[in-house]
Amino acid sequence: MSLLPGILSRNWLLKLSALGMAMLLWTVPRFEGQSTRILEDIPVRVQLSDPNWVLIGSPSPAFVSVTLSGPARELIALAIDRPPVLVPLDEVSAGDTIVLLRLSWFRGSERDGVVVEDLRPGAVTMTFEGIVERPKPFSAPLSGEPPQGISLAGPPVITPPLARVFGAASRIEGVDSLRLIPFDLSLLERPGPYLLGVDTTGLQGLDIVPLEVSVEIPTEPTLAREFPGN
Repeated sequence: MSLLPGILSRNWLLKLSALGMAMLLWTVPRFEGQSTRILEDIPVRVQLSDPNWVLIGSPSPAFVSVTLSGPARELIALAIDRPPVLVPLDEVSAGDTIVLLRLSWFRGSERDGVVVEDLRPGAVTMTFEGIVERPKPFSAPLSGEPPQGISLAGPPVITPPLARVFGAASRIEGVDSLRLIPFDLSLLERPGPYLLGVDTTGLQGLDIVPLEVSVEIPTEPTLAREFPGN
């Protein structure tokens, strides 16, 4: 009688193993078989190579649906990865441009056996603005206190005083000056001039030349004044 539980447990293990193998054999052909899938909300990205223009905002629409056919396992992987439709533009001829989308621009088309059947909508509208150059002054904010015995003798002297800023005119118009990384006055014990970089926070999409400048902080010895008693 003691042998019966062992026999039953071994039989159950064999049955579970057989069931697992059957499920595997049933699943593999399904992943290898051909299938069709529609991927919604695939982003449209722009690869702009024209140095004279900049893209304003995002393409319209910014997302498309992609109809694919191919091995089920590849389509499932693409549904997870969601690669974009990448639009290459080597040259821009007008500020408002309509681009017909090509099936090969879907980045998942390179997967083995995957065929891009359709893109909907088949075209997107893009708005570009010509790049201009504008001079903008630097500003040097100060923080902290000078070391004991040293006083400021004037405003910071920045060399060069102006930067060349490249970008869309509408973007540059909102920039009054280029703020440098704040200088800590407690460092005035070291001899100047000091090399400070531009604080690029909020300046995305703009090219600034130069990004570092020389800053001289005029100082003088602190004079102790004595006032006669009344």
